Amino acid sequence: MDTVLAAESLVVSYEGEIVLNKVDFELIKGEVLSIIGEEGSGKTTLQKAITQQISYEGLVTIRDSQNLSFLKPWQLQSVSVDYLLQGGNVFHNFTVQKHLQRAAGKRDICQEWEFIDHYFDQLRRLKGNLGGTLSGGERIIMSLSAMLLKNADVWILDEPTAGLSPQICDVIKGFLQDMKTQYGKSILLLEHNYDLVFEVSDTVITLKEGTLSRKFEPAEFSGNGFLEKELYGIENQVELK
Repeated sequence: MDTVLAAESLVVSYEGEIVLNKVDFELIKGEVLSIIGEEGSGKTTLQKAITQQISYEGLVTIRDSQNLSFLKPWQLQSVSVDYLLQGGNVFHNFTVQKHLQRAAGKRDICQEWEFIDHYFDQLRRLKGNLGGTLSGGERIIMSLSAMLLKNADVWILDEPTAGLSPQICDVIKGFLQDMKTQYGKSILLLEHNYDLVFEVSDTVITLKEGTLSRKFEPAEFSGNGFLEKELYGIENQVELK
């Protein structure tokens, strides 16, 4: 198996308090690996460390053990890594069209709309709208469309469905499934939407108090009582009558 992204002994501290403690994981080529945890468990901090937005101790590597710490966040595309911030990657004074043209580079965005329409047909009618005027769901589908156009091999997604309607969540679920099966994306998904996680993931890791568990396979995380036991530490109990 080819490892495309890895963290080794990753430690993040804020004002002397350890937030992430000796985090280790490997993302395998073509895998959707989800890291789940409650609000405040450190998921966004982990994403920021991996994408070089904050300082950390330890090592984050891509593919052939290339150290990512030598890159700035905007340089990750050079090693075919892209990421989604919680709430979307939005420039408030850019139109949707300008966001997507920026992602397409020298390609003509007018020729890319059919590709985008296949997944997010509601976006075309918003192409003249400014990023700052978009709803939460619109920001996410615009950001995912931009990632689609940039076409990196490795995606790191921070809560892409947070606060969104069930309908938009279903659209994003189908999109992520296609990205894996049709395009072979390797996806690190940091999520609090456990229904989504259990439907799209190949493996799951829990994040509690800054520490990661081992990887769980589908048969384990799809079973009854997984969240209660592995995330909340509640063992099955016999109800007394």
